[in-house]
Amino acid sequence: MVFAPLALIFGLASALNADTFLPGDLLYATNQGNTVEWYRGGSLVSTLTPSPANGVANSLAFDSSGDLYVSQEGSVGRFDSHGNFLGTFATTASSEWGGLAFNNAGDLFAGTQNGSITAGSGIFEFNTSGGLIHNYVPGAIVTGLALESNQNIMLFTDESGTVHSVNLTTGMETTFATTSGANTGITVLANGDVLVAGYTSNAVYLLDSQGNLLKTYSGLADPTGLTIDPTGTSFWTTNYYNSTVEEVSLTTGVIEQIIGGVGDRADGIAIYAGPSTAAVAPEPSALALMGSALLSVFFLRRRKRATPA
Repeated sequence: MVFAPLALIFGLASALNADTFLPGDLLYATNQGNTVEWYRGGSLVSTLTPSPANGVANSLAFDSSGDLYVSQEGSVGRFDSHGNFLGTFATTASSEWGGLAFNNAGDLFAGTQNGSITAGSGIFEFNTSGGLIHNYVPGAIVTGLALESNQNIMLFTDESGTVHSVNLTTGMETTFATTSGANTGITVLANGDVLVAGYTSNAVYLLDSQGNLLKTYSGLADPTGLTIDPTGTSFWTTNYYNSTVEEVSLTTGVIEQIIGGVGDRADGIAIYAGPSTAAVAPEPSALALMGSALLSVFFLRRRKRATPA
């Protein structure tokens, strides 16, 4: 009678020990390989594959619970916190998805463009169930998205030298900054400064919160995706054609490490920062479950022994 509960317990332990996104894990999308490469401490953990029917893997973003979203051709796919593909979260008619960003309420903003980068459908806002809330700047090409800390100003790139700004209350679009070359990835730092990847200029630009140029990080090959390291002292950018990811010092501009090389053409990138929701009671560990079961068996056997014949 003891062996059946133990077999069940070990089965539960196996499920509970499945790998999970951990703070600091880095993931990047391979644009034409249609995969998401998952790295931890510089080593490949796993290769995740969205639905092949939905084409290339483009931009990445995590929601507050640790689920991962990837933009593809005509849809946004979703992985759970273990890297299991859950299917399509949202779709549009025929556009190719661009940048992704979440606000504090959990709404997903997704930019769109068409395959030839000559037209787009703007920025779509979806609620947590994937329902469409609003379409901003319809017709605009949107390759990179970054929400300012005030939650009301969205910055976006369109593979030109212009960085755009959209007021989410009024819908008004203005020019935030201009740089050399075609801009793709964009991210906002904790102090309000902005990093922009100049794909054709082989550089990343550091702008202040008003769009003024503070620094240029040169000598980066085809930087496309962009994210800030959790330490705040460096940033990561993808090298499109080499399918690699480079970590660059914000202070010196020195390339500190290079990882990747898996897949075909690196595009979007994201680093998991950990859950941002309120703390909840942890699930019981496998050992705790085993201990409880063994105690149950122990008391059951004692009870049987105490029962008169």
